[in-house]
Amino acid sequence: MTQHVADRILTALETQLATVTGIGASHVFFQPLTTLTDSDLPALIVDEIVDEVVERTGFFPVDEKHEMRFSVFACDLISRASFRSQIGTLRHDTELATVGTVAARTLNSLLTRGLQRGDAVYEVDSESLQTPVGGWRIPYNCNYFLSSDRPGHVAKV
Repeated sequence: MTQHVADRILTALETQLATVTGIGASHVFFQPLTTLTDSDLPALIVDEIVDEVVERTGFFPVDEKHEMRFSVFACDLISRASFRSQIGTLRHDTELATVGTVAARTLNSLLTRGLQRGDAVYEVDSESLQTPVGGWRIPYNCNYFLSSDRPGHVAKV
């Protein structure tokens, strides 16, 4: 496998998020992105992506523990009728698609310990997007382990 594990995690996440009702692959976006239009919404925007090395041991091979963090902003137009109920449903379906089953939580067995969901925050973005949108920002994190002699292999611990 030539793709870095962090990119494989993001690809698997995108696949999971595309299963959310009313979203599909064309409404999952990663930062940076161009300005969204009304036809792009509702959307799931993955941003605040960080892949941090939190522990390192050895000389060669070097074993590393990574903590990957990101947020999913489940959003829609503020002006849309039934906005609040739609955002509530979108949050529910997003969490179901990411942590609602063992397969979802482990990104179809890519991760051993799985995704962990943090505290969701309700927010409105009226500056960086073309039309004011609001929704739930849901933070996630996961841990994975790498060895310098096998950089594409996710250690199962």
